[in-house]
Amino acid sequence: MKLMSIAASVAVASLSIVLAHCQSSGCSTTGTASCTNTSVVANLCCFESPGGLMLQTQFWDTNPSTGPVDSFTIHGLSSDNCDSTFSENCDPSRAYTNMASLLESNGASNTLDFMSKFWVDINGQNEHFWENVWATHGTCMSTLNPSCLPKGSARGAEAVAYFRTVITWYFNLKGSMIDGTFVPIDAPKTGSCPSTGIKYPPKAK
Repeated sequence: MKLMSIAASVAVASLSIVLAHCQSSGCSTTGTASCTNTSVVANLCCFESPGGLMLQTQFWDTNPSTGPVDSFTIHGLSSDNCDSTFSENCDPSRAYTNMASLLESNGASNTLDFMSKFWVDINGQNEHFWENVWATHGTCMSTLNPSCLPKGSARGAEAVAYFRTVITWYFNLKGSMIDGTFVPIDAPKTGSCPSTGIKYPPKAK
């Protein structure tokens, strides 16, 4: 298994991608990017903290071959505390189950279709995999706290926003995870891989 993490700080900058969200956070994306503040930020609905270095991890599984033969698969999105530490399982009351149904009931069938192809479990347990990633990492993101959602949002809407965001890009965040602007950044640490000559074994068809 090969693993790749792409890091980014959420900032209002210039990725020309359209995030397919059906709700608005009401947050500006012109403020300070996560992990770059020099003072305490009060409104954690619009500023990701204590996490803020957003890591979208991908796998290249060959034994067994997992996902499309010509693509990495998604592992998940976690929020590093800007110092190589991170929190886990922050709100057991939001450890939702049956993510497929949750996505469909919130109008995110296209997201589910994409996840079923590119965000797959090595043992074929996709539902359990998605539940675990959400509970472990998604519940720790301050901008996805239910109190930050628009009034009247459906139960689990923040999890739907998480999954929609994860399949879109790799980033740091400015504003809210719901509809913030994401900016790619250089890796916070130098890797040990050579700059050339890296080869991945082909996946079996």
